[in-house]
Amino acid sequence: MLWHAHGQYRFGALAAAFLLGLAFFTFVEYIVHRWLYHIAPSTPKRERLQYVMHGLHHEQPRDKSRLAMPLIMSLSVASLLMVLFRWVGGPIGLPFGAGFLLGYATYLFVHYCVHAFRPPRNFLRVLWKHHHLHHYASDDKAFGVSSPLWDWVFGTMPELPAKRKRPAADTGAQ
Repeated sequence: MLWHAHGQYRFGALAAAFLLGLAFFTFVEYIVHRWLYHIAPSTPKRERLQYVMHGLHHEQPRDKSRLAMPLIMSLSVASLLMVLFRWVGGPIGLPFGAGFLLGYATYLFVHYCVHAFRPPRNFLRVLWKHHHLHHYASDDKAFGVSSPLWDWVFGTMPELPAKRKRPAADTGAQ
């Protein structure tokens, strides 16, 4: 998509559209997770819909078969979004869509790794902790998976649990 659009725009415009698409994905991820996947179960049908879409994932967070949309569904949604981005944005919609799809791929990777592996000992550990707070401390907070940005913006950032203090070593001296 970037290659296809590169002849029509300067590098700066391509990079800006790509980064804007990436940022827009994190916003969409937050909105979908907060207001669709955690829809208020005000009727039995809504309760069933929420359970099927996302509630079962909260019941069984380590079930690797429930960590992402099925491939055919993901490809269908991605194709529809790319048509929409191209239709709305013209040729600049392609690099925007490329950024959006990279955001989605990043989300899939992070979400799978958070649920399937132990946290790494690097800067990505923040994402593990953030998503685990959503699952194991307060499911009404920490909706961002690939980025906690929108949790800060919308006030859904959970408080970090207090660190456990280690007892002082008993030296026996009095």
